[in-house]
Parts: sequence; C-alpha cells; structure tokens
Amino acid sequence: MREAGSQEFFREGNIVPLTTVYEDFIQRYEESIRKILKYLGFGWTTLKVSTPYFARTADNISEEWPQRFRHELQENWLNRGW
Repeated sequence: MREAGSQEFFREGNIVPLTTVYEDFIQRYEESIRKILKYLGFGWTTLKVSTPYFARTADNISEEWPQRFRHELQENWLNRGW
C-alpha cells in the first residue's frame, strides 16, 4: 500500500523516479553512479568514480536464521510460500 501511495504521488506530480536496485548498483557500481548523476542532470563525462570499499557483514548465520524462521513458521503448512 505504501508503494502504491508513492506511485500515485509521483503520477500526480508528473515525476518519473529513478529506480535503482541494490544488487545491480553493487555489481555495476560505476555505471550506476553515472546513471544517477545523469538522471540528476549532471553531465560529467570525465568524472572519475573511485572503487568503493565494501566490508562483508554477512556470514553463515545471516542466511541460516531466516531459513530456520521460514521452516519453523511453515512447519505444518501444506503449501509453503518460501
């Protein structure tokens, strides 16, 4: 419902938002930065985009816990959603 409200707001204001997906942003960092700058009206073709430093924050537990939650939540369900 929140997303529908946002879309309605943009439609009423004649706004075309730029959608950026996190995974795409990370995989194509420089391309994404340039796309965002172009969208904002900056035409810097000679801009040097530095490689970002990303520290890994996930580990085995990061994936294990949601999987356990999903399994336990749906333990007696006939049709599992995840």
